[in-house]
Amino acid sequence: MLRIFRIISRYPLKQKSMQVSQTRFRIYFQLFLLFLSAIMTAEEQKALHYGLHQETITVNSIETGYTSAVYCRGRFSSHIGRETMIRYNELEAIGGLKARYRTSNHKYKDLGESEIHRSDAPEEAFDNGTSQYVISWPSKGEEEMDFLYTYKVNCKELMALSSIRINDAVRTDTFDYTIRVPKGMQLFYRLPAGSDFIQTDSNSTEAGMIYHFRAYPKKEIVRPENFPDYAYPLYQPQNIRLILVRENESNAWMRLNNWYLHFEESTSSLNETNKLLALKLKDTCTNADTITSRVFSYVQKHIFYSDRGGYLPHECNEVLKTRRGDCKDMSLLLVKLLNQCGFEANLALSSTLDYESDLDFPSLASANHMIAVIKVKNRYIYLDATDPAGRYGLPPLQVQGRKIFIITKDGGRLDSIPTPSGFDNRNRISIHLTPSGNDLNGTIFSDYHGFSRHDADLARMISPSGYDSLLGKMICYGSHETVTDNLKITKDDSLLTVMAGITVKYKVNAKDKMKTIKLNFLPFPHKYPVKLLPDLRLLTFQTIQNKMECEISFTKLVELKSFENVSFNSGGFHFELKVFQSSPKSIHLYYSFSYNGLEILPEQVQAYNDLNALIEKTLNSELSYLE
Repeated sequence: MLRIFRIISRYPLKQKSMQVSQTRFRIYFQLFLLFLSAIMTAEEQKALHYGLHQETITVNSIETGYTSAVYCRGRFSSHIGRETMIRYNELEAIGGLKARYRTSNHKYKDLGESEIHRSDAPEEAFDNGTSQYVISWPSKGEEEMDFLYTYKVNCKELMALSSIRINDAVRTDTFDYTIRVPKGMQLFYRLPAGSDFIQTDSNSTEAGMIYHFRAYPKKEIVRPENFPDYAYPLYQPQNIRLILVRENESNAWMRLNNWYLHFEESTSSLNETNKLLALKLKDTCTNADTITSRVFSYVQKHIFYSDRGGYLPHECNEVLKTRRGDCKDMSLLLVKLLNQCGFEANLALSSTLDYESDLDFPSLASANHMIAVIKVKNRYIYLDATDPAGRYGLPPLQVQGRKIFIITKDGGRLDSIPTPSGFDNRNRISIHLTPSGNDLNGTIFSDYHGFSRHDADLARMISPSGYDSLLGKMICYGSHETVTDNLKITKDDSLLTVMAGITVKYKVNAKDKMKTIKLNFLPFPHKYPVKLLPDLRLLTFQTIQNKMECEISFTKLVELKSFENVSFNSGGFHFELKVFQSSPKSIHLYYSFSYNGLEILPEQVQAYNDLNALIEKTLNSELSYLE
């Protein structure tokens, strides 16, 4: 009925007996539409504004790839931001792109070639495109505009069909995919979690199998404005991951391994100049850890990270010449240099902690990162040169605890990167204060071990000139009542130590003979004092075991009044604060925080918020004593 009304409203009225103008009629009709919209269901309203994305994928063979016919229609409900982006990867070629739109006189018009532009596209994962076509639709005219575009994809390598993306630059209400697989091949696929929005069916024909996926995309979760960078939306993956193998192949992981190994081996080897570079790094050293550490440090310090996108690494000699590369380029360069030094090193696909999948399916779409793996003295060393503060011997920060797939000549191996315990990431802060007038003065000492020193190392790289002030803020994190000066830094291979003078800009309150000190000068025991929302998750990237203590020494005898110790142990989080009198002239405060996870899971959000509320309340309480 709505469609009929909309068609009627586009034509002039011919009946002279009607005493209302065509313009007034359309105004009345639009008001009527608004009334109908108010009583329509959500799905009916969406049908007015969103269209259909149809794609038929015809598989030719594993060797020759596939062709795909795409048809998309829809409606812009506003004249603002009328652009469509069509991304494609380095293995795909787009042809026959045609775009049409409905003009103000309700006729379809072809869009000119000058309104379709090709450009590079930002990358996030292997399955994203390296380039894009941008269709610039007319931005003038009516608020609403119907559009239609079609094109064909010719892919020279079937592995590029690693996922079908249930999303589009233009929101569409329905995605309809048909995949035609010839005889002699079998398709494996993995639907996204919570895939109730996808309907699937398949049927056999004389030519092979036909798979049909019909999807109604879920609403995307967006990070609230001004929310911390370390909090991420809870993923609702909307990609269907795929892999195709021959019927006589039983292992889809082996298919993925052999495909990538083919391209890795076809990448040119180090030239003579760069072979000499590898030997120079090795020098006369015979210690395996020392040699591999040198190679890792060289790539980490001399190759500037540049996101280049695509599936495959660039030629290693070109990466050394330009000193630019992404994770694939750096990892391949590490492998080539280490091979030249006599070590067996391999590339490994991985997914970072903030990625939607944990490499649980043999598809390139399951990964968004690559590292190098080397076996030294019967233990595996995982090398990620993209982290400028990463340290040799520790698991890479952004992939610890995640699955990796190591590319080998014998079919590949699925492995997991270990997660260091909190003990290996410990941070200890000691404060010694003495009342001076109405202030507290003294020293603060902090040491960082393992991953706990990562942020300190990164701060030095980001702001060499402001490094001291950044460290001062780090050791007094969350406290606005402290000032540090005369900061001194010492470090060795495993430990970073910071010492500074400290002044608590807070006056000691005195009531009769009783004196109180507010505890808000104490550092927050962890660096994430944020209240989590139900649809967000928080990545800590580090297991945490922080211990903090403060000794307040007096020039007179003191008597600590009763102080109720605080303890919290729930959801995997542990926090406690104890206050006791250590001598007739000193009061000791001890508190600790620990968590052995790398992210705050949805089921932990309530406990986490309760914990932070308790810590904030505790650090705003008062310590009372008699002098």
